[in-house]
Amino acid sequence: MTVDDVVISEIILGEFDETFEIYGRNGGGTQTTGSNIPITYYISIFPNPAKNDMTISFGIPREEMVVLNVYDLSGREVKKLVDSKFEAGYHTIKLNHMSLPSGIYFARLVTDGFDETKKIVLIK
Repeated sequence: MTVDDVVISEIILGEFDETFEIYGRNGGGTQTTGSNIPITYYISIFPNPAKNDMTISFGIPREEMVVLNVYDLSGREVKKLVDSKFEAGYHTIKLNHMSLPSGIYFARLVTDGFDETKKIVLIK
């Protein structure tokens, strides 16, 4: 089975001088139902540590609001990546040319039924 990626949107964040793209996927993953929808929530960050570009992937088992933000060590929000409704399935955000300085950050994915935080290490 092959997986076809479709660009849902491309957003240019002028304030941070970077671009990121959001992808939806109609297949793949190991924990799926017959319709390729994840059974459980998940978030994955690759590569980590990263120099500039990174990919944040997440899966949601039902349509719902998704909020994905990046925070610094003090808990201050430094990037708002997603704040919208997503269909059930697999989604990928590609971050290009990250303008944040080297350091440790946290990506927090929040939905109606899920709240998880992952550590991000940026090395410039």
